[in-house]
Amino acid sequence: MKNREQGKSEQPDKEKLRLFFALWPDSPISGALHGLARHYQTQCGGRVMRAESLHLTLLFLGDISAGRLLQLKSAVAAVHGSAFSLTLEQFAGWRHNAIGYAAPTSTADALSALVLRLRSCVAEAGFHFDQRSFTPHVTLLRKMAHTPQAQPIAPMLWPVYEFVLVQSVTEMEQVHYRILGRWPLA
Repeated sequence: MKNREQGKSEQPDKEKLRLFFALWPDSPISGALHGLARHYQTQCGGRVMRAESLHLTLLFLGDISAGRLLQLKSAVAAVHGSAFSLTLEQFAGWRHNAIGYAAPTSTADALSALVLRLRSCVAEAGFHFDQRSFTPHVTLLRKMAHTPQAQPIAPMLWPVYEFVLVQSVTEMEQVHYRILGRWPLA
C-alpha cells in the first residue's frame, strides 16, 4: 500500500496556467490606446479595457500545465528576431464578439516572422496552441453596442523591442495579466 506522499508525487500536475505570448506596449502607447478606447466608447458603447491590460496577442496557448512552464520558456529562448516598429492606423470592430480594436492596415514583415518563429519553437517543444490565422490587433472595447466600419485613426508608432509570456488570471470575476517572461528583440 502506498503512503499518501508517494501517491501525491505520482499524480500528474493538475495546476493549469492560462498563457499567451504578446507584445506589451510601454506607458505612452498604452495611454494613447486607452484614450482612443474612451473616444470610441462614446460612439460604440461597450466596456473600455484597462490601460494596464492592453496588448497585442502573438500566440494564444490556453491552459498549460504549470509543471511545463520552464520547458516552454526554454523553447522560446530559441526565438530571435529584430526590433521593429508597428504602426496602428485604424479602428475597427468584430460584430460576432462585439470587440473594438486598433490595428495596422498591413502586417509588418518582422511581426509575421516573429509569430512564425514562435509557432515553430512552441510546436517543436510539443505544445499546442490556437491555430487560427494571425490577425494583429489590440482590443480596446468589449461588448460594444454598435460595430463601426473600419476607419483610419491618427497613426500610432509603437516601437517593439521585446515580446512577453503572459498569464491570464481571473480574480473576483475580473481578468488580470501577469508577465511571466520577457525576451528581447535585437
